[in-house]
Amino acid sequence: LQTFSKLSRVTAWCLRFVKNCRHPSKQRQEKLTIEELNESELYWMKTVQNETFRDEKSLLMKGKLSENSRLIYLTPFIDEFGVIRVGGRLQQSNLLYQHKHPAILPNKHNITDLIIQGEHKHQWHAG
Repeated sequence: LQTFSKLSRVTAWCLRFVKNCRHPSKQRQEKLTIEELNESELYWMKTVQNETFRDEKSLLMKGKLSENSRLIYLTPFIDEFGVIRVGGRLQQSNLLYQHKHPAILPNKHNITDLIIQGEHKHQWHAG
């Protein structure tokens, strides 16, 4: 798929299909909800992190991140959804949660590239 937005929508439809198969009495047919789209984005963030930061994630869950970790200077933590996020002083700010604590993604990954390209186009190629 050419954009992260499209990938998220296709993933959301697939996740809905699985839920509809598991719970036929609660089937949904209408348009995708914001919650379903957010769930699909979380799915991809966790998938990428599990691929690239598996060791760091398991150490973070135990509260034992190595001083040699490439993530140590980001003050990482795992949120309630299992996503590794940037910690730090912005916690005290009035910014939205996802701006205070962005998800940590690797710099060289197809999903990261899709997100950056999508934001670049969304911002009308600024910067």
